[in-house]
Amino acid sequence: MKKTIKVVSVLDTAKSYEYVDENPIRGGVKDVYFSPDKDYVVAFYRNPLDEGQKERIMRIVSTYLQSIQNGNASEYFLNEIFRWPYDIVERND
Repeated sequence: MKKTIKVVSVLDTAKSYEYVDENPIRGGVKDVYFSPDKDYVVAFYRNPLDEGQKERIMRIVSTYLQSIQNGNASEYFLNEIFRWPYDIVERND
């Protein structure tokens, strides 16, 4: 049986996500896991981020995301071709 892990949102602790802890897709700096139903993915950086990198990720899922949602290209970035990150989770700090 596949092992499913639950992680809680950094931005809103009422939100949580699950991923299957099996065969991650390895990119240049992150490991990507599928949710049990494959509706979304959860990605983890392999190396700890410094404060500047953490601030950048925070801007991506807050300021930049809001700007995209209110702009003309929201369908492109959020639904059709490209998937924009919309939350932050941590695993083992």
